Amino acid sequence: MVDTKHAFTVEEKVMDMLSRSKKLDKYKLVLHHIDKYGIDIVATAPGYEEFGIEIESTPSKDKWSSEEPYIATWKKGFSVPTRKKKYFDSHPLSLFIKVNAGLTRAAVVPMAFIVSTLSEAYDNEVSKQFSNNEFFVISDANHPAICYCKYEDLPSVVEEHFAHMVQLKRVNAKYTDMRPKFEVKIKKEN
Repeated sequence: MVDTKHAFTVEEKVMDMLSRSKKLDKYKLVLHHIDKYGIDIVATAPGYEEFGIEIESTPSKDKWSSEEPYIATWKKGFSVPTRKKKYFDSHPLSLFIKVNAGLTRAAVVPMAFIVSTLSEAYDNEVSKQFSNNEFFVISDANHPAICYCKYEDLPSVVEEHFAHMVQLKRVNAKYTDMRPKFEVKIKKEN
């Protein structure tokens, strides 16, 4: 469990919130400190290694109050840097969580939905330090794939998403055709 008294990063605070949920224990979630630029939280339990959580916080200047489901400027949509796709590649059953600066609100989006949206390049004052200013643009802030919740509800939302991802894995394993592996034999010409 994370030491909340001395927790200083948003990732540690979210991890502490999630670690309080008994329903999430089976995934054995841990902060991913191996790679500074890796996904933030990973599941380490056998069978759940593809599960992960990428966390991003809004800058404190953004006015995302605890009464509003999302920032007013998000009515036209919001964006996620395309560089986050590498997390989806390594953890295909992952979630993207954006929290407000006061840790009172959160947006939870499956990474599969994010990487399926169109991307566009534009200048962003927050990400000018990165060479790749290309973003996945979620143009409908009210899309049913996005959950806006109170911060304290985050463990329940994550657990529900993970439970559905487990079901998705089960369905895929059960109904995906098992195709034979073909050995290609090359004939030598004389």
